[in-house]
Amino acid sequence: MSNIQGLTDNEAKALLLRYGPNAIPEKKKSALTRIAKKLISPMSAMFVAAGLLSLFAGESADAGIIAVLFATNIGVSVWHESKADNALEMLKKRLAVSARVLRDGVWRDIPSADIVPGDIVSLVVGDLVPADIEIVEAKNVSINEAAITGESLPKDKVVGDKSYSGAFMTTGSAKGKVIATGAKTYFGTTMTLVEGNRRRSALEKDIISVSKFLSIISVTLMIVLSIVLAAAHEPFIKIATLAVSMLIAGIPVALPTVMTLIISVGVTKLAGHAVIVRRLSSLEDLANVNLLLSDKTGTLTENRITVHEMITMNQNYSAQDIWSFAMAASPDAEKNPLDIAVTNRGHELNYSAHHTD
Repeated sequence: MSNIQGLTDNEAKALLLRYGPNAIPEKKKSALTRIAKKLISPMSAMFVAAGLLSLFAGESADAGIIAVLFATNIGVSVWHESKADNALEMLKKRLAVSARVLRDGVWRDIPSADIVPGDIVSLVVGDLVPADIEIVEAKNVSINEAAITGESLPKDKVVGDKSYSGAFMTTGSAKGKVIATGAKTYFGTTMTLVEGNRRRSALEKDIISVSKFLSIISVTLMIVLSIVLAAAHEPFIKIATLAVSMLIAGIPVALPTVMTLIISVGVTKLAGHAVIVRRLSSLEDLANVNLLLSDKTGTLTENRITVHEMITMNQNYSAQDIWSFAMAASPDAEKNPLDIAVTNRGHELNYSAHHTD
C-alpha cells in the first residue's frame, strides 16, 4: 500500500484539461439548432409558401392564421424536447457516481467525472468501476463484467489484470490505476460506434409511410384541381393559393410534433422514476415490446443489498445483541455495501452499535 502513489491536485487538473471529463460526450442540440432544422424542412417550406401566397392574394387573415399555426407547431415541439432533455440532465446529476481516489496522498470521494488517467482508485464490494483500470493491489477480488463483456459469471482478478468502466465489484477489495476515461474506455468506444449507426425507429418508419401516402393523394388532388381551375380561367394567384392550402390540409404537418409531444411527456415521467433515456425514439421501439427476456442477474434489480432476516444460532445472545455486534463491526467510513445493509437494517429496528469501555 505504501508504494502506491496517486496524483497531486495540480497534476489531476492538468490531465482533466487534457483528456476531458470522465463521461461519454453527447451531441446536444441547442434550441436555435432545433428551430433551424424545423425551419428548413419541406413541411415548413409549404407553410411559408401558403402564407406568402395568401398575403399576396390580399388574404391577410389567412396569412396570420397560417403564421400562428407555423409558430405554434415549431414552438411546442422545441419546448417539449428541451423539457425532456432538462429532466434527464437533472436525473443524471442526481444519479452521479462518486469514486474513492488517492490525491495528494489522501483518499477522497470525488465525482467519477473528475477522474483522470493515472488516478489510483479504491474499490470494495458493490462499487462500480468508474473507468478502465489496471489492478495494482488485490485481495480476493472478483468483478462482474456482464454489462460490458457479456460474461454471466464474475471474473477473478489479480494484480496486473484490467477491468472496464461499468463493471462492479462482487467480492474482495482492490486498488486500481486508471488507464482510460470517457470515450476512450472500452464501454465508451462501444457507445460511440452504436451512436454513429443510428437507425429509424419503427414509429418513425410508420409516420414516414403515412405521410408519403397522404402526400401522394394530396399532390394528385392538387394537380387535378389546378387543371380544373385553369380550364375555368381562374386567376393564377387563386389557383396557387388553393393548391398550397390543399397540400397543407392533406399532409399531416403536425404529426411529428404531436408524436414528439407524446414521447417527451413519457420521457419526463420516466425521469421521475430514475430512468434515463438516451434517445427519444427508443421509447417508440420499447412500446412495441410484448415480452422482455433477461439472463443477467442484477440487470433488472436495484443493485442494492438489503438484510431480510437474521437468525440467531446461539441462544445465549438475543437478536439485539447480535445486531449490536454486527453494527459495531460495520464502520460507515468504509462504505461497504454489506456493512451499509447491516447498519441500515439495524437503524430500522432501532438498535445501536455495541461499544466497550
